[in-house]
Amino acid sequence: MTADVSDLVTQVRELVNEPQRQQELLQDTAKWNRVTSALDVLGDTQEAVNAYGSRTSDQTYGELYLKWYGLLQAFVVQQDAARLLAGALGIRLDLDDFEDLRIVRDTRISVVGHPVEEGRGSATKSSHFISRPTLSPGGFELLSFTDDGKTRVATVSSKELIYRQATGMHKALEKIRDLTNMAGESDDEYAT
Repeated sequence: MTADVSDLVTQVRELVNEPQRQQELLQDTAKWNRVTSALDVLGDTQEAVNAYGSRTSDQTYGELYLKWYGLLQAFVVQQDAARLLAGALGIRLDLDDFEDLRIVRDTRISVVGHPVEEGRGSATKSSHFISRPTLSPGGFELLSFTDDGKTRVATVSSKELIYRQATGMHKALEKIRDLTNMAGESDDEYAT
């Protein structure tokens, strides 16, 4: 990856603040507010992800749960901000097109989104929980049980999830940046 998530957010921010594009966006206050809010949320959630693991010693289970729940929630809020930013800029962005983001989102759903009953409305429901003795800043084991009697144990790694989130967000933000830039270039052609 040539640019990190924060750099890409800055690049998109610079593109939307180019005078002609900014003037166009400001004509629709709600759209402008969505764009600026999404850019701020992208930066804020990246700060949260970057801070994860900054303190790793002498943590209670409560602190570890709070860190993990916060990290997983920050991932999803960041993904939502990218999707909403793209929409406000007239760009189609389907997060399911980015496998890494889907894996992160699915992990979050199982761990903190719907751990007691995932799959409402489907034929097979599942329940999940973190194995407390395995809980650490670096990861944990996630135990999953389906209504049809299947059991699965998965190892969840903070390093892997952070990498997947960064990889997926990088691709999504590159798409937003590149399409925003292309739209600006085509506007420039008509302006001359």
